Amino acid sequence: MTLAGSGILITGASSGIGREVATRLIGEGARVFITGLPPEADVRTAARTVSDDGARVGYAVMDLLDPASVHDAVDAAERFLGTIDIVINNAGVATQAPAAAQDMHVAVREFDVNYFGMFRVTQAVLPLMLAQGRGQIVNVASTLAKVPGPTQANYSASKAAIVAFSTALRSEVEDRGVAVKVFIPGLTATPLTEKLSVRSPKLLTPVEVAGHMVKALRSRRPLYVTGSSYRALMTLARLAPETARRLVKRYY
Repeated sequence: MTLAGSGILITGASSGIGREVATRLIGEGARVFITGLPPEADVRTAARTVSDDGARVGYAVMDLLDPASVHDAVDAAERFLGTIDIVINNAGVATQAPAAAQDMHVAVREFDVNYFGMFRVTQAVLPLMLAQGRGQIVNVASTLAKVPGPTQANYSASKAAIVAFSTALRSEVEDRGVAVKVFIPGLTATPLTEKLSVRSPKLLTPVEVAGHMVKALRSRRPLYVTGSSYRALMTLARLAPETARRLVKRYY
């Protein structure tokens, strides 16, 4: 797939993976629209960081918990880009607590942001893509969607829901020109993961993950996993799920 000239909407792009993906896609010649949480100044600063001239980068505040905010941001993206060819549902949150001790309000919010937030953006963008007969939706999940880890039960469930949703949606729209993909990054050094207690042997960098995202966008594969070690873990999860579970348990 040619990325040059494509109109791409990226959620959760004020920092971390989202911002680096935006930077990389601008380098590929794409037109990019990024969203992030308030304050607007943070999103504006990220847009300026992504591109010095700002000509190919638009931005808006988007609160994934607010349907009106989602629709307003998608409308702004369509006006700026002309067409939304690709949406990357990258925004998300992560909490860490034993299931028995996790605050239910925190758990509900985590699921609402990670899963229903992705759902809201997809519902807002999908009619545009179906009308134009083409498009690509990339939903960012996690290795924990396939091999859940302790103290991450709710987060793992929210990401597993994204995988299930994406698989079902693919069957609904693939014959109408819209591709639906799941992108699974390995554990990455971002402001999100800095708050977690994980004994990982190696963290990916957002720049590395952004490179993988470009490959995923160009690939026909519906599931893309970053890095050979994480792909090996996904294979192990399929062939020997209990072994994979015990392996992941060591890191949390």
